[in-house]
Amino acid sequence: MILTLTELDQGGGSRQLSRESAVVDINSRVHLRINTDALQNRLEGIIGRLEIPEHLVAQITAFRAAIRKGVDALGPLQKVLEEWVGSKEHSSEQIAGLRASLSSVAEPADIILSIAVEGSRMESSLSSALEAYQRPTQAQQYRMIFEVAQSELEQMQKEWETVLQSKGVYLQAGAWILTNQGEQPIHLRGFDSYKEKERLEVDRFNIKALFKNDQKAEFQKAAQQAQEINDKGFWNVVEESSLRAAESFLTEPRQRIEEIHSLLEELRQMPEKAIQPAKDILGQVSADMKEYLDCLSSLFGKYGGQSTERNAKSLLVSSQSDFANLVERTKKLRSDLDDLKKKLHEIRGLVGSAKQSVENLVQFVSAFGETTLTNAMSDLGRTFRALANLYTMEDINNRVLEFGNEVLKHDLNTLPTETEAALTTSGPRAEGDHLVFKIAFGSIGNQVTELERSDAIILRSLSHLDLAIGVIFAKNGDKFQAAPSYSVLYKFGSSSYAYKRFVDIGLGLNLAAMDFNHDDTPELGVGAVVSAFHDYVQIGLIGFNIYQSKYYWFFGLRLPLPTSIGSVPTGE
Repeated sequence: MILTLTELDQGGGSRQLSRESAVVDINSRVHLRINTDALQNRLEGIIGRLEIPEHLVAQITAFRAAIRKGVDALGPLQKVLEEWVGSKEHSSEQIAGLRASLSSVAEPADIILSIAVEGSRMESSLSSALEAYQRPTQAQQYRMIFEVAQSELEQMQKEWETVLQSKGVYLQAGAWILTNQGEQPIHLRGFDSYKEKERLEVDRFNIKALFKNDQKAEFQKAAQQAQEINDKGFWNVVEESSLRAAESFLTEPRQRIEEIHSLLEELRQMPEKAIQPAKDILGQVSADMKEYLDCLSSLFGKYGGQSTERNAKSLLVSSQSDFANLVERTKKLRSDLDDLKKKLHEIRGLVGSAKQSVENLVQFVSAFGETTLTNAMSDLGRTFRALANLYTMEDINNRVLEFGNEVLKHDLNTLPTETEAALTTSGPRAEGDHLVFKIAFGSIGNQVTELERSDAIILRSLSHLDLAIGVIFAKNGDKFQAAPSYSVLYKFGSSSYAYKRFVDIGLGLNLAAMDFNHDDTPELGVGAVVSAFHDYVQIGLIGFNIYQSKYYWFFGLRLPLPTSIGSVPTGE
C-alpha cells in the first residue's frame, strides 16, 4: 500500500483509515504518508514501457525481498543458538529447530551471495567486511551479509533513480472532494500551488446554526403533510403522493415514444433504396420501442389511476421492482437510439418526403435521448430515492480525476513523503461527499498512469447536535393525531459508516404544533424523544401539551412523500 491516511479530528483523536468504508469527520484533517518502498515496488512492476534496464530492477527486487526475509529470520536464529550453547544435551526438538532456523536464514543469504560474483562491487564489499570481523559467530556472519546487501541495495536504488530521471519520469499526487455535482481539487502542501479556501467549519453544538433559511419551508411542508394525513388518512396520502409522482414521470416519455414510433413506421414503409442499410436497425428499434411503450402503458395503468384494485401498503414495495425494470429498459433503449442516430446520419441521397422523414426522426431521436430520457431518469432517481430511502453515490473508482496545472511534478528525490489535507479550508462540503487521494506517474511521451487511490466518506462522525423536521403521531384519547414537529437531537459519535448512515441514534427534545381540540389554534407540545434510522423513526418517551396541560405519548416519522405543492423532502 503506497498511501496511508490518518485522520486527526477536532476531538483530539487520531486513527488510521482503513481501505474499506473509511469515514472522516466533516471538520477533520487527514495526514497522508507515502510509503517509498511500496512506491518503488509498484514502479518496478511497470517499468517495461520505460525501457529501464531490467537486470537492475531484478536485482533491486531480489535484494529487497532477501534482506527483509533474512533480517526477520536472524532474531529466531540468535535465540536458538543461545539455547543450543546453554544446553549440555540437545534434544531432537532442538536439533530440528536449529536446522529450520539455519535454513530460513541461509536461503535469502544464498540469493545475495549468488549476485556477489567475482569482481563485482558486492563481492569487494563482502571481502572488506569479513576482514573487519575477528572470528565471527554464525549469526554474525549472516548479519554481516545482510548489512552489506543493504548498503549495496541503497547504491542500486540511487542508480535506478538516476535512470528514471534520464527517462523523464515524474510523480504527482493530488486530493479532491467529490460530490454528485462534480469534483473540486483541494490543497496538499508540497504537491500543488492551489490556494486554501476560506475557513468553513460545520458547527457541532451551536443550536442557532441548526435553524437555516430552508428549515421554515421544510416545517411548512411537514405541517401540510400532517393536515393531509388528518383529513384523508395516512395510507390515502401515501397512495395519492406516490401516484402523483409516478404519473408525472410517465406522461412525457410515453407521448414522445408514441411520436417517434409513428415516424419509425412511416419511414419503414418507404421503398427508397438509400434507406435499406438502416432497415434492420429501424425494425429492431421499432420493436424495442413498442415493448417500452407497452411497459409504460402498463405502469401508467398501475400508477396513473386506471387500476380498480390498489393496495397502498404494497404499492411502495412493488414500485421498486417496477421502476428498476424500467431503468434497465431505458438504458437499452438509449443505446438503441444512439445506434439508430448514427445509421440515419450515414444515409445519403434522399429527397422529398423521405429526406424530411429522416431529418424529423433524427431530431426526435436526439431530443428524446438527450433531453426527455435524461430528465425522466433524473426525476425517477429523485422520486425513487425519496420513496425507498435510497442513498447511493456514483462508484468513486469510475471517476476520472485529472491533475490540474497547479499540481507539481516530482522525481523520487524531491517527492514529499508526508503532507496534510484540512477539510475546514477545502471549501463547501456535505455529508456523503468523498475525500479522494491519488498518486500517479508520468514520463516523456506517455500519459499519466494512476498508481493508487484512497478515498474516505465525509460524515459528521463526532458527537454533535442535529435538527430533524417531520411529522409525529400523538395519541389523543383513542385516536392518533398527526402534527408537524422538529426535534433537537444529540447524535453520538461513530466512525462506522453503516452506523452513521443507517442506525444513527439520537436523544433529544421534540417540539410539536398540536391541535387536540380541533379549533385550528396551534398548541405547543414538548416531549423527550429517541430517534433512529437517520431520523426516519422517532419514539417519544413522553410528551406534554402545554396549552391543555395533558400528557401524551407519540412516535414520529420523517415522510419522504411529495406534497401537493410539488416538492419531495428527502431529508438530505
